Amino acid sequence: MRIKSLVITAIALLPALYAGSQDYASSSVLSKGKWVKIAVTESGIYRLDYSKIREMGITNPSTAVLYGNNTGQLSFYNDGSAPDDLRKIAVNVIKGSDAIFNEGDYMLFYAEGTHRWKYNRAAGNYGFLRHCYSDTAWYFLAAEPAGPLQVMAEAVPGQSHTRLSTATDVTLRHEREEINLIRSAKVELVPAGCTGHSE
Repeated sequence: MRIKSLVITAIALLPALYAGSQDYASSSVLSKGKWVKIAVTESGIYRLDYSKIREMGITNPSTAVLYGNNTGQLSFYNDGSAPDDLRKIAVNVIKGSDAIFNEGDYMLFYAEGTHRWKYNRAAGNYGFLRHCYSDTAWYFLAAEPAGPLQVMAEAVPGQSHTRLSTATDVTLRHEREEINLIRSAKVELVPAGCTGHSE
């Protein structure tokens, strides 16, 4: 009887332990306002023109704010590592000589695709982690009076460089995804990601 009581107590404490491991937003930013979804399939710098933002339904593009929380493949375990809500993405607003965001101006932002190159410190090299379920990441645009989160300018180093490198690393991948060798969505469930090929 004592053992049963101990097990029940331990199970009852689990939700409290997990609740304390991550902070949760009181409500999602998506709960109000008008939102536009932007699809991204590759990592890189993207451009949103003033006119394009207006076409998306934001009447005052200077109030356009970008959100996202793309972290690539999530853990297969319910370990509290998944992001709770969307976060603001910093953008670089390019204005003309009049310093006003209007026709001809644009917004630049860095977005990541769903797949990732991960650095393995132990092996000293990079490995490619393919997302198991999607090739498309989504970012969200909305209007907020305060305007977008601006990219912060880095301070110029006070000292001159001490090393000049003439070499660089390159990562290559060749994956056509034409054959599913075992006719399944993935080979096994592992915390780090999906190890099989999918169609």
